[in-house]
Amino acid sequence: MPPGAIIKTRLLAASGRPEAQLELADQLSGRNGGIEAVRHIAAAARHGLPQAQTRLGLCYLHGLGVPPNQPEARHWLECAADAGDATALTELAALALHGIWGPYQRSLFPAPEPAAAATPNFHLAADLLRRAMGSGSAEAQALLAFTLRANNSVPQTPGEADALYRRSAEAGWPLGQLGHAMTLLRDAAPETMREAHELL
Repeated sequence: MPPGAIIKTRLLAASGRPEAQLELADQLSGRNGGIEAVRHIAAAARHGLPQAQTRLGLCYLHGLGVPPNQPEARHWLECAADAGDATALTELAALALHGIWGPYQRSLFPAPEPAAAATPNFHLAADLLRRAMGSGSAEAQALLAFTLRANNSVPQTPGEADALYRRSAEAGWPLGQLGHAMTLLRDAAPETMREAHELL
């Protein structure tokens, strides 16, 4: 990157444009400017940019440039999910599958019974993943297929999980490839064994 590029981006970011803040964060991340990058991501997130809200949520979730903070992570992921961000919706679904849902809700999470706080919420996960699939997310397709297979009480059409795994595999998503391969192995048709082997 030319030396003047980061200066130009800094000037645009200083004007308060959230897109420029996020672009500057990307440039700083590539130059080991983690903490400063997170500050710019946070500024863009506070201005309502869904991509920045998702990234800030992931920073808090995984402790990237900030101390891990699950409630803060969920707050920012929920803000982005409210705007329809597929990555945020998928991350929240994964948290729901791990039993992390409830008390820190904004608009997406119902208040659970006290004993249910650590229980996976398959129905919530499926709802979030169906929303994420609207953008064609192969990750959401694979995770929804897993969710449907893991809990038969989640409403689904016959063969939906198999079709989701296949579509995710065709898009090149590893969990989709694994799920589709396992489907082919389950069916045990001789003509599909080679395809299953290649996917694995």
